[in-house]
Amino acid sequence: MWALACGSPGSAEPCDGRCGPGTVCDGEVCVPEAPATEAATGEPPSNERKKRKRRRRRSKRADDTAEDASGADFVPPDDRHVPAYRDDRGQVIDENSGSERLSDRAVRRHMRTLEPAFNRCIEKAAMASDEDLGSGTVSFRINVDPDGKVAGVSVDAPKNLRVFGIVPCMRIAVHRSRFPTWNGPPMRVEYSFRVE
Repeated sequence: MWALACGSPGSAEPCDGRCGPGTVCDGEVCVPEAPATEAATGEPPSNERKKRKRRRRRSKRADDTAEDASGADFVPPDDRHVPAYRDDRGQVIDENSGSERLSDRAVRRHMRTLEPAFNRCIEKAAMASDEDLGSGTVSFRINVDPDGKVAGVSVDAPKNLRVFGIVPCMRIAVHRSRFPTWNGPPMRVEYSFRVE
C-alpha cells in the first residue's frame, strides 16, 4: 500500500486537488481507489457477470440418458447400419461346416488392434464434453462369421461412457474390422477393456 501526503493548511479542496486518477483522498493522504462495485457489494462488476453467463450458456452438457451427444456442434456417428449382437446366432454346427474356431488368444489379439480406434472415440467425446468422462469397463458381444466378417455387435458401457457418441463409434469400429478366418461355424465373441 502506498500513500502520498498531500494538502496544505487552509485548502478548501480535499488533499488540495493533488490526488491523481485511480486515487482518492483519505483524510490528508491519497490512497488507491478501490473498485466501486466490488468494494460496495463484494461482487464482480456486472460486465464480468455477463461474460460468465455467456460462457455458461455456450458450454452444453451431454444428455445423461442418451447414447448420443447433445453438444451444440457435436454430431454423433450414425451406427444404424451396424447389426446388433444376437445371442441366438452362431455356433450352429452342421454337416458341411468344419470344426475349427478362433482361439481366445486370436480374438484378444484382434480386439487389441482396435483399441487405438476405441481411444479415438473416447478422445472425441472428451473434446466435446465440458466434464471429465471418468472411468469404467466397456464390454463387447460380437457375432463373427467364419469368413471373419462381423455379423453383429453390441457395446455395454457405464452411463458416463455412453455420451457424445462413444458407443456408436465403437460399434462402427468393430463392424468395419475383419477377424481372422477359420473353417467352422459362426462364433459368439466377448471382450472387455477398462477406460481409466
